Amino acid sequence: MGLRQVFGMIVNILGGILLARILTPDDFGLYALLIFALNFLITFGDIGLGASLIRQKEAPSELEYRAIFTIQQILVILVSLITWIASPWIIQLYNLPVQRVWLFRLTTISLVFTSLQVIPSIRMERNLEFNKLAWIEMTQGVVYNIIAVVTAQLGLGALCFALGLIARSVIGAILTYLIKPWRIGWHWDWNLIKEHLTFGLPYQGVNILNMLSASINPIVIGLIFGLTSAGLIAWSTNLLERLYHPLYIINRLLFPTYSRLENDSSALAKAVNYTYAATGFVHFGLASILAGAGPIFITVLFTDKWMPALPLIYLLLLGSIFYPMTIPNTALAYSLGWSKTVLMINLIKTVIFWVSVLVFIRVTNSFLSYAYANLISESVQMVLYLILHSKFRVINVLSGQLPSFLSGIIVTVILAVLGNFPWQQNQLYQLVVAVLLGGSLYTALTFAFSWIGIQFRMDSVFINALIAMKRTVFIRKING
Repeated sequence: MGLRQVFGMIVNILGGILLARILTPDDFGLYALLIFALNFLITFGDIGLGASLIRQKEAPSELEYRAIFTIQQILVILVSLITWIASPWIIQLYNLPVQRVWLFRLTTISLVFTSLQVIPSIRMERNLEFNKLAWIEMTQGVVYNIIAVVTAQLGLGALCFALGLIARSVIGAILTYLIKPWRIGWHWDWNLIKEHLTFGLPYQGVNILNMLSASINPIVIGLIFGLTSAGLIAWSTNLLERLYHPLYIINRLLFPTYSRLENDSSALAKAVNYTYAATGFVHFGLASILAGAGPIFITVLFTDKWMPALPLIYLLLLGSIFYPMTIPNTALAYSLGWSKTVLMINLIKTVIFWVSVLVFIRVTNSFLSYAYANLISESVQMVLYLILHSKFRVINVLSGQLPSFLSGIIVTVILAVLGNFPWQQNQLYQLVVAVLLGGSLYTALTFAFSWIGIQFRMDSVFINALIAMKRTVFIRKING
């Protein structure tokens, strides 16, 4: 899955670069509104029943699949109709042209096709058939970016995002049923649905809270500071999402994999520690290169019109230091059935985020309030780690991620210092050198720090063993 998703990641990055060069920050402000509407529809059209089926130990029956499919389709149709009817009101709220109403109505159509993929996708995830899912998602990414870039080049503006989403959902539905056929059927079983809601509702509650946090940009920032500011935030967060795409690949594997290891605590803890090291290595490496070579990165790839977003990117990168730890922690908690615990932590995080945004808006009167609040609220994720660590004493995030973190800081400083010297007039060449130099140096430093850490732990074990032996000899001498 990882190898195939690399191609999809490259396509997404290229598509993002082309769209950023063609479109304006205002267009990306509309994109923020569109994505919020889509996430709203998906969140309230699922209620976590799919995740409950993935976690279930025994294989779901055909009637279970059909019962979940039935309730989900009812919810999808309901929220789609509400959004279709409410679209003109949304347009009026933001003083947008009347024709923009189709941005939101086309999004509801894409949701219907997306919902058809859910049951076959669940079956593939339960069986860990990520090779099949990778082909589907890779093709969807290619189709979305081609349609979005072509229609943007034709002058359709933000409408390109909606058209790309429809094309993506249609091709996804077709490929899903070709690769993993499932005969659509209807079945109503309220008792079965209630049983799955025990896990599903808290699970989906986290997604609702994430959606409420995401709504700050289009709703609060967009209405107070305008669509241009909302567009800068949407573009910056989208850039980081593209950059951290490898982490999403890892994340897709964790929940079903950890769920299969739930009864083997030793193997589960070992898997979590491996994941800490993997996510830390990927995250801090990419973050250090972007932070150190940020100005040249934006100028060469996206043009100077996006330079006002540079301070925002720095702040978002600073707030993301908890992200590589949060991914395995959340997956571990879900695999243990702790959906309510995750929900409560995210509830606290969302409240802190909202309050912080409003306070910083009052104090700074700047759209950067979004990033300041994000930095504070993300630190709440440490609570989940401490709870998990109390159950699994052998998991250790510092051991897995400290080498990568230290290497990232060093690489960031070196690239930033080199970027302040006009050592090369060709900016593209300078960017390539910065990426290659930063990547090589980061990898070497990480392995060096990891080796030192291993040696230190081995020495500590050896010293403790010697102390224990001397204490034993001393006690034996006292005892005669």
